[in-house]
Amino acid sequence: MKSYRITLAVTAGGFALLGAAAQAQATEAGASSSLDEAIVVTANRREERLSDVGMSITALNGDSLIQRSLTNVSELSGLVPGLTVAETGTSIPVYSLRGVGTNEQTIGNASSVAIYLDEVPLPIPATTTGAIFDIQRIEVLKGPQGTLYGQNSTGGAINYITAKPTDDFRAGVTASFGRFDTLSAEAFISGPVTDSLKFRFAARTIQGGDWQHNFTRDDSIGETHKFAARGLLEWDPAPNLNILLNVNGWTDKSDTIVPQTIAVIPQNAARALPRTLRIPLSPSRARAANWDAGKDYDRDDYFYQGSIRAVWKLDDIVSLTSITALGRYRLQADLELDGAGFDVIDQQNVTLVDFEQRAKAKTFSQEVRLAVDLPAVQLLLGTNYSWNDIPESKIQDLRDSSSGQNVFGFKVSGVSAEIEQRVKSLALFANVTVPLTDSLELIAGIRYNKETRKFTGCTRDLNGGTYNAYNAFNNFARTSNGLPALTADQLAGTGDCVSSNAQFIPELGHDVLKEDNVPWNINLNWKPLAHTLVYARISQGYKSGTFPALAGLTNSAYSPAVQEALTAYEFGTKIALTRGIGFEGAAFWYDYTDKQQSGRVNIGPPLGTVPTTINIPQARIRGLEASLTLAPLEGLTIVASGVYLDSKVREYTGYNLDNVLLDQKGYALNFTPKFSGNIDLNYKQNLTNNADVFVGTNLSYRGRTTSGIAASQRYEIDRYALLDLQAGIGSSDGRWKAWVFGKNVTNKYYWTNVLRVSDVVFRYAGMPATYGVALSYSY
Repeated sequence: MKSYRITLAVTAGGFALLGAAAQAQATEAGASSSLDEAIVVTANRREERLSDVGMSITALNGDSLIQRSLTNVSELSGLVPGLTVAETGTSIPVYSLRGVGTNEQTIGNASSVAIYLDEVPLPIPATTTGAIFDIQRIEVLKGPQGTLYGQNSTGGAINYITAKPTDDFRAGVTASFGRFDTLSAEAFISGPVTDSLKFRFAARTIQGGDWQHNFTRDDSIGETHKFAARGLLEWDPAPNLNILLNVNGWTDKSDTIVPQTIAVIPQNAARALPRTLRIPLSPSRARAANWDAGKDYDRDDYFYQGSIRAVWKLDDIVSLTSITALGRYRLQADLELDGAGFDVIDQQNVTLVDFEQRAKAKTFSQEVRLAVDLPAVQLLLGTNYSWNDIPESKIQDLRDSSSGQNVFGFKVSGVSAEIEQRVKSLALFANVTVPLTDSLELIAGIRYNKETRKFTGCTRDLNGGTYNAYNAFNNFARTSNGLPALTADQLAGTGDCVSSNAQFIPELGHDVLKEDNVPWNINLNWKPLAHTLVYARISQGYKSGTFPALAGLTNSAYSPAVQEALTAYEFGTKIALTRGIGFEGAAFWYDYTDKQQSGRVNIGPPLGTVPTTINIPQARIRGLEASLTLAPLEGLTIVASGVYLDSKVREYTGYNLDNVLLDQKGYALNFTPKFSGNIDLNYKQNLTNNADVFVGTNLSYRGRTTSGIAASQRYEIDRYALLDLQAGIGSSDGRWKAWVFGKNVTNKYYWTNVLRVSDVVFRYAGMPATYGVALSYSY
């Protein structure tokens, strides 16, 4: 029987790759999938075989992403066991790994899962949405990270590794056309300029028509207009010096997604308008939606970044690496957040929450590390520094909201929350690998991180009503506390902020959050047999604190959520057998302290309880993960993987999404389905001397979970299974390929998130069945 091997090279300084027998995706490019071969990985910043890496890893080959017509980061959920990418309606994807994540929508809030592009951190989660093009591979590490890389994280890390410049001239193009008139086209050109200089340029565009349809009138929305490009220059000015320049960016001018209203629950039932109570609920169809007539809901976002990576090999033992990066991001989006639409009786729009989101951020990072590779010990020392300036505003039109109809005799029809976070971080890290015996190895890492986060912000008046209502409240509060009421002249001198300080005087709020932490990890790797690894890993990771972006009555509403800490215990094994059989399994236990969580706090009238980031003092997650790879026939590879999770709050009392104050001890965490799994099947067979046929099938399953802790059934995210298919023909040398594809071919109706804003509860539905044809050619 023919054997299949992975022969995938990894550049120094990258992440580990290809767990679970390398996943079947790698075989789609004609590579092998047997763990008994020497697969080079660099999870610990040094080259080693996959069977020596004591952590849970999943990787996706770039060719497989093209064949699957992957266009959105949310689709990674169906390919990586234990990964969830939830929709928030804003530009911010919510990443969770093994249940570690938070459902937060503040631009400046770091992700629980750190994201990197060629080792360069992407500290703003919204900037990660344009990275999937011209990719060599995507690598996913599970469990706390931070002892070796530029960001702390409690859930894990995802690294996008781009295709690099080539020594000879190459070029290629891939294009697909599918449902909703969606055209996706990607092209690259690569090659030498001189003997020491080579380049690569790649670009991608995605253009599509409306996919959501209004169920109350003849109208549609959902166009896609995305463009991304990347240029690489690789220079070898000396035999021991390599410099890589990476300039990349993307634009997104698509329509924003419209949610589906599933319940109307007025915050103040006595003041709810009749047309609010008549809001039609959405049918259970993926394309169903309802929005205000005559309004444009779209975005005009961009992100661009430049980085320089220099590797200087001082000798055969010592090397020095420097990575410098600078990024710019703009968010400009108009969103329909209530799904209310048009009232046919009053003949007017019902506007509970129309939302304008704005941000214009700057990011900078610098890392320097020294690697020493001795015969018995490998040592890595380094430092990194970063600063991020992240201003953002949320302009909320609340004209029909029950909470703003009569506040101290005034109608509050809109507010603007404007904040800015300036973050500076400095870290020192070290990692050492020591062989204890011929079969036992110790790996230990530690990092010290210090961060300062400065906040300025307040709630501003939108159209006059807020100003009058808030000032009436401030004077009521002052007189109730024995303070004199503010005169009109005094109020005029406070500026345009309406949220107040501790003396109930409107002013711009200021705060500083200073934190430090020491993430660490200890690995014991034991190889009792040549192709068997047994490992034990204990690690601790942190996620930095953050300030919320909300409309508050007083500036105390902007109190920060402090950093969360997670201590992880993991025991696992990796076994590579003959005839293409491989197995990986792991048991893990996560202990949370001060877990950051999307929750609700009561900030008083007019808004009452509002969403913000809170801290849960104690929580835990325990689980099992396993993956099996089989190659029963020549050309056939099957990978089956699954994750079991059991999560629980150990200590927390607070408001749930239904605005009920209760003890939440014993409840499950959100986005922690009991079971999730994937089955991936790929078959390739020679048709002629010059052509191969191939078939691919992916079935992904996510069990029932919830979007909010201790919430009612309306916030449940129901279980669902999605089936994707591909079939086609290609040349045996890989130069051309033609295929058909289908995603969610059973047209399963499912949703990825349920939220509450103002008087409504709404969900974000996943895409319906999509299908199309695709071609690729390279030379």
